[in-house]
Amino acid sequence: MNEHKSLTDFTVLIIYGLFIILIIVSLMIGTRYYYQVSKINSEDTYLRSTVSYLSNKIRNNETTNGVKIEEHEKINCLVIDDLTNKTYLYVYEGYLREYSLTSDGTFIPGIGDKISKMDSIDYELDEDSLTITLSKDNTEQEMTLSLRCDHD
Repeated sequence: MNEHKSLTDFTVLIIYGLFIILIIVSLMIGTRYYYQVSKINSEDTYLRSTVSYLSNKIRNNETTNGVKIEEHEKINCLVIDDLTNKTYLYVYEGYLREYSLTSDGTFIPGIGDKISKMDSIDYELDEDSLTITLSKDNTEQEMTLSLRCDHD
């Protein structure tokens, strides 16, 4: 009878041990999965907030023929010209930057305000639409805006 009780206790102990091991493995797998999903969502949110910033900046300052694409010092810039001020939006040294100056000022890329970390930005201006493609950490986000003011 004593041997039977010892065998039963040992079997119960093994079952509890396996149960605990399965719980730990499940927690480890769940944690890893949650971390990966959270990272992807965070990166996506980061790009979407940058796209939203650019969209609002363009919408709030758009004038007739005021949105242009220019190249300064081999940097592709989106220029928003409201006749008294020019705002340059460009990527320089790993950051999306914004630089505002009067219409007769000189563009200096290094002193623009850092908006967000960004690898690159591409602009394409058609007759009535502007397409912006942002790239960060091998992830791209594209936005197309229908411009409300006339453009040449």
